[in-house]
This record gives sequence, structure tokens and C-alpha cells, in this order.
Amino acid sequence: MSSRGGGGLASATTFDQMRQHMQSAYSIRLDSSIDKLEFETAKQGLLGVEDVLRELPQLAGSIKYIDADMGTSAYAYAQARYSAGELEFHLSMSGWAYGSGETIKKQIERDGTFHPPKTTARSMMAHEVGHIAEYTLADRESASVGAAIGVMKKRRVSTNIVGAACKQVKKTPYGKGKKNNELIESVSGYASKNRSEALAECVGDYFSNGKSSNPLSQAVWGILKEKLG
Repeated sequence: MSSRGGGGLASATTFDQMRQHMQSAYSIRLDSSIDKLEFETAKQGLLGVEDVLRELPQLAGSIKYIDADMGTSAYAYAQARYSAGELEFHLSMSGWAYGSGETIKKQIERDGTFHPPKTTARSMMAHEVGHIAEYTLADRESASVGAAIGVMKKRRVSTNIVGAACKQVKKTPYGKGKKNNELIESVSGYASKNRSEALAECVGDYFSNGKSSNPLSQAVWGILKEKLG
């Protein structure tokens, strides 16, 4: 899926052009810290965000801004926080990963099967938007901010979606006789950490590999689209 075009973002040659595109197309603010990253690698990360938003444009309203975190040890992360009486979601790309295309490429290679096949800087950010999808559903399905935070902490949305996807896959020749954890571990090593990461890894896999992605990834993506549609 990572070969698809990115429109104005794909042709951007400066940080300001990317900033203008994300603001005009999705009302997402790019923090000035993004300018500290390597341009082409940051662009790939933003294309990963756009890949998901092209299929689920309703998520754009959930992402307040995208910044760079120069101190985190993660590749990237999604975060929900309480602000001005409501939940606010944002994405961060790490300085060490998105500061160098060669660095992130070599680290992904070292990780091996810890992430899905063909994982890239682009699909890493698609993974993070998978978390935003989970947070958005938790917020939608809760009567209050406090209730939504509780749903997110207990990973109820991701547990239900991944469970339903496993049930679907078990009805196929590929999944027949397999346990949920076996199906999840077949996506990636990181997917087995918890159901939230399983959901996000499935999204990353889907946008890395499309119709060749793991059957569980395709099932998770289908359920997400249905629930967010």
C-alpha cells in the first residue's frame, strides 16, 4: 500500500509546503519541531498518516497536531490527553528515527519479525494512526471524557476489534484451529504486547502489504472501516 500517491504532500519540497498541505487538507497542524527532522524521512512519515486518512478521512478531525519528540526512544507514538474539557489526540515522530532515513531503515532491519514484513518509516506512522482510530472510537462510544479515558486504559475497543477479527479469520482455512494469540503473533512480535499494539500493527501491516498483508490485519482493517464509517 505504501506505493500509492500522496497528492500535494508527495510533491512537497519544503517543510512549509508539507505544513500548508496538512493544514489545508486535514486541518492538522505541524509543529515547528518537525523541521528538526530529516526532510525526506519526515515526509515519508506524513505520507503514512495521509495513507490512512485517505481511506478514513473522518479521523483527520481527531488529530490536533503532529510534532517531533527529540528525546523518545520509540519510533513514534500517538497520545491522548485531556485539554480544555475534552480529549485531544496528537502524533509524534521521534528525532532519532525520523532524523535519518538510513537510521530507521537499519533499525527496522535489525528488529526482524518484531514488526510486519516491509515495515517502513511510512507504515510506522500508519501504525500510529491506528492508535488514533482506537482512541476516536473510545471517545465516540463513551458518555464522558472520564469514561473514554477508562475505556482506553482498559483497551476495550482494541480488545473487541481484534477479538472479532480473530473470530472472522478462524472461519477461514488459514485460521482454522488456531488460537487468538497464534493469529496475533503471526502479524508481528510487537503485536503480542497487548491488544492495542495488535490493532495498530495490523493497520501498519495493511498499509505496508495491502492484499498480501496478514489475514488478521485485513480483518482488523475491515472492522475499523465499518465502525468508523
